[in-house]
Amino acid sequence: MQPKVKRNRIFADLTRFMKRSPRARAYIAPIIAYIAVTYLIFRSVYFLVIFYILPFLIVIILDVLFIRIARFHFPFRRVLFLNFSVFTVLSFLIWIFFPIGIPLKDSYAVVIFCWSAVSFIRGILYLPYYVESFPRLILPSMFPVLAVSALSLIFGRGEYYIVPSLVSSILFFTMGYLFVELSIREFKEVFGVSPIIVLNMFLNLKTEEDHEGLNFFRTIYSTKRVVPVKCIKIERDGKKPLVLAFPYVHPGPFGNFGSSNLPYKLVQRLSGKSADIMVFHTATTNSNNCRDDSDVDSIASALERAMDSATVKSRVSRFRKIVISGVSVGIQRFGGALLLAFIPDRHHFDDISFEECSMMSSRLMDEGMDDIIVVDAQSYFYHGAPALDNLERYRNSILREYRKLQPGSDISAGYGHADLKTPGAGPMGVQVLVLGNERWKQCYVLTDSNNITTQLIERVKKSFNEQMGVEFFTTDNHVVNSSTLDMNPLGERDDETAVADVIIQAINSAIEDMSPAIFSEGSSEAEVHMGEENTFNKMNTTVFSAVRTAKYAIFGLTALSLLLSYLIFLLLYKFI
Repeated sequence: MQPKVKRNRIFADLTRFMKRSPRARAYIAPIIAYIAVTYLIFRSVYFLVIFYILPFLIVIILDVLFIRIARFHFPFRRVLFLNFSVFTVLSFLIWIFFPIGIPLKDSYAVVIFCWSAVSFIRGILYLPYYVESFPRLILPSMFPVLAVSALSLIFGRGEYYIVPSLVSSILFFTMGYLFVELSIREFKEVFGVSPIIVLNMFLNLKTEEDHEGLNFFRTIYSTKRVVPVKCIKIERDGKKPLVLAFPYVHPGPFGNFGSSNLPYKLVQRLSGKSADIMVFHTATTNSNNCRDDSDVDSIASALERAMDSATVKSRVSRFRKIVISGVSVGIQRFGGALLLAFIPDRHHFDDISFEECSMMSSRLMDEGMDDIIVVDAQSYFYHGAPALDNLERYRNSILREYRKLQPGSDISAGYGHADLKTPGAGPMGVQVLVLGNERWKQCYVLTDSNNITTQLIERVKKSFNEQMGVEFFTTDNHVVNSSTLDMNPLGERDDETAVADVIIQAINSAIEDMSPAIFSEGSSEAEVHMGEENTFNKMNTTVFSAVRTAKYAIFGLTALSLLLSYLIFLLLYKFI
């Protein structure tokens, strides 16, 4: 029987609208096809070059110069994508209007009108990257019509087209701007800030100095909540203590904002403790992201209190992996405390409700457990995986397995660490813990990443025999999202072989580092600012609602702008 999952909106849903700009070579074939079809319509190489190809090249140059002068983040690949999109729209307009030509019989007039129409899409595409300002967007939106008007003055009868084309272009741009404003109106009403500001902040990779972006996060992550911060401390003679940290905070939302990059931030704040720290991803969602550095300070203080108050757990069981209602669950006892890990290797899921986790944990502790730590392994990446919900269905099976586990003594531990200098990994790289004795060994691989691909996991696992269990966990660190606005799981865009080799080396180092250990477990609480339980889902739902509005608005406004602009162009052309 498959587990019940709730189809909450997740980060992967939101980022489906954000795609990387293709490489330049991806445009070559379609552009050649556009030119070939347009030549068949024009029947003139001269006209094709002067009024179709040359303006396209001039606009690319104008865009590059404008971006440098305006000083905003807009890589050349985006410039190519912007102008390829414009070129596509232009081509279709020419193919429609040029053969008809009614009531404009002048070929120059028809082509210039088509060039003026692309101001509609240029305004829409420039808006999230540059600025939400009508006056400041007009100029870059009109580069195409300015370029073709200048060429028509030199090679054609430009004096007849300048005024009609400029007025038509302004009207097209106005309609495009109106389309955007209609689409984002609901988001503004709900959150009190334009999504363009937030999107602009993401796309331009701004930092904590971006006060408008911070105000947005202060708005959606403003609820004061008290959350658990737990730890397992491992001490060995002659070596630094190793601390497994379990803050019930989500390491997002993005880049270095809020609680994103949490593992590194905690390690930096607790550098005086002279301990190696592994920060695991607990049962939390994007609604449990924190607001700012003051919350990270509170989490660090709570973790320090948990470390200082930790009580020794003299007996530790081996790690046992079971399947409950189709979901893999790893359980391990540290005395009377239970480490519980939900692993998405069989049934895929993305994040676990903190509220569900709290209710299940409370009921399990009522059955006599000293404490319970719930981890979401956040591994085995799967596009579009839903959140795991309804944890109550697992409670009885977990309790039964907990009672079966027999903690033993004389457990050794080893630690390994290596940097992963690759786009899919955060600053903590890969950390490895190996526990065991002469009868068994269990390896816990923790990568500082937002998930990890199944292929990379399997490549590493096949290097070790079945006598040692190897489980993969990730920190779910959203710092790796900052350059692409997508999940960017480790292994998807990275050199899989090179990353696997580093992880294998770290595992071998941890095995060689093994020595007798003493275990202790501690718990504390931190007061932080985060969202309500449905905050992120609410934001995503609002975005999807805006997309639906845009789907309807785009058809009406496009048709209206074409009609009005064509009539105005025609009237001005006839009477000037």
